[in-house]
Amino acid sequence: MWILFTILSFFLGLYSASEGSTWTIQSHSHLAIYGTSNVNKFACVLSQYHSESKLTFNDTKQSNGFYKTDGRISIPLNCFDCGHRLMTQDFHKFLKHDLHPEMHIQFKYFSNFPQKTENKKECLTACMNINIAGCEKVVFIDFDSHYSGQYATLKGTSEIKFSDFGLTPPTKFAGAVKVRNELVVVINLELAREFF
Repeated sequence: MWILFTILSFFLGLYSASEGSTWTIQSHSHLAIYGTSNVNKFACVLSQYHSESKLTFNDTKQSNGFYKTDGRISIPLNCFDCGHRLMTQDFHKFLKHDLHPEMHIQFKYFSNFPQKTENKKECLTACMNINIAGCEKVVFIDFDSHYSGQYATLKGTSEIKFSDFGLTPPTKFAGAVKVRNELVVVINLELAREFF
């Protein structure tokens, strides 16, 4: 009986390693875009992610030293709130909401994947494609990860620029207010592991 259990455990372990792990991106994940002008600072926040996407990690390390990852999130721009109605409307208009109503993030690779170690914290680097206003850019972002039970939290920050996406930083009041080119994106992913 013990031998049978050992053999089954071995093959189940191989199956798990070859299949990787799949996680659901939960609705209380959020994303924020921070910027500055010559006058003040601003933040446009997506407080909730309203679609449960999947994030799948392949357990086999690639030749580039990363683990291939499959996952995509699409965020309606009209879900961002900049804290002021007119500022929010300007934000939507500037990012060409009428032509490109969604911001897309495609996860490509991770330096590692969430581990099963309880309450373990580690840093993961992700390679992703971010598409804003119809233009796509490859972005690397460092995530701090925390795993507990079947849940994991990934929180990362990356610097991007308006010009990365073919956009010229906006101005207001005949150039009296100028938004700087640099932006900071903060992504907080709340993940729940799927078991099959």
